[in-house]
Amino acid sequence: MKSQRIDWISTTTLTIGSVVILFPIYLTVVNALKTPQEIAQSVLSLPSSLTLENFRKAIELTNFSRSFANSLFITVFAVLFTLLTNSLVSFAITRNMH
Repeated sequence: MKSQRIDWISTTTLTIGSVVILFPIYLTVVNALKTPQEIAQSVLSLPSSLTLENFRKAIELTNFSRSFANSLFITVFAVLFTLLTNSLVSFAITRNMH
């Protein structure tokens, strides 16, 4: 009897948590594929025709290519620096193990 109650509580909690997490993702994806007129009519409905115009505008307005290049440079530099320093530290640790 007790395990059935725990299963019911777990299932309910997981279902509510899933809806809370997945609903905003649904809204984001659906509204990104709509025209502004369709968003103004109904935020929750599916788009009548898929459009990628919103993505093009967002890329242009935010200077995405420059931001992407900066992020790529920082990531590559950080990974190389981490590999170099961790290699040196691991060498020192293994040489001094007793």
